[in-house]
Amino acid sequence: MLALGADAVQLGTRFLMTEEASVHDAYKSVALATGVDGTDLVGRKGLPVRMIRNDFAAHMRQIDLSACDKQEYEAEFRKSTLRQAALDGDVAWGKVELGQSAGLVDSIVPVSSLCSSWWLN
Repeated sequence: MLALGADAVQLGTRFLMTEEASVHDAYKSVALATGVDGTDLVGRKGLPVRMIRNDFAAHMRQIDLSACDKQEYEAEFRKSTLRQAALDGDVAWGKVELGQSAGLVDSIVPVSSLCSSWWLN
């Protein structure tokens, strides 16, 4: 990651894609299938989250274009949760949160291998 020119990195998405991560297998599968342009900021009128483009994200894009008030908007945004995706495996309507670099992750590995590869490089 630092080789891409960054001064620092956030590694949440990479650690989600490890054998030890206690997220649903469906979450890991959809994350692996996500391309470099497969995420979007959802909930722009409130507290946005970066997540995959799934059915819930498409629903929220339509809500973003509507003239609803803040209370209605927040009610729509709360219809989906991270728990719904990460623990229950609902990757269509749950919030599958991933970073922009999700498309660069192509494998599920043990944490020890992941950390070793960083130290060796």
